[in-house]
Amino acid sequence: MAAASLVATAIGILLLIVTGYLLAGGIISLTNTMISAEKDMTSLSTRIVGTSIRITESSGNSTVSLTLNNTGSERISRYEYMDVYVQAGDTVPEYYRYNPSGGRGWLIVGIVPDTVFPGAWDPGEEMFIVLTGDGGPYTWVQVTTPNGVSASAYL
Repeated sequence: MAAASLVATAIGILLLIVTGYLLAGGIISLTNTMISAEKDMTSLSTRIVGTSIRITESSGNSTVSLTLNNTGSERISRYEYMDVYVQAGDTVPEYYRYNPSGGRGWLIVGIVPDTVFPGAWDPGEEMFIVLTGDGGPYTWVQVTTPNGVSASAYL
């Protein structure tokens, strides 16, 4: 009988040790995941704070021409994630994607001066874009960067 209670106690202690080990491993893994997520959010927040754009010129009806100025401190180069919205009168704004081949959507006509990182829209540079829409005449436009910073203007 004494041996049975000794074995049962040893098994109980062993189960407590294994359970504690598994809990500690889970907590360490969770902590590492949370730290990584916090670093990613801090990095994104820093990029958002450093991003600023301004529409300096706008014109057009069914084809809209815009001059945009990168007034922030972040380079913008992932144009496929930029959004352009235009509104005609009291209608719902229409969404247009980046379409470098032309047709429905918007495309980059040029970036001036494009010397530091060619093809990227660096701080202090102007970007000229043309939007080809379905309707018109458009009265309002909004350009949104890949990280959510936007600028809008009335046409």
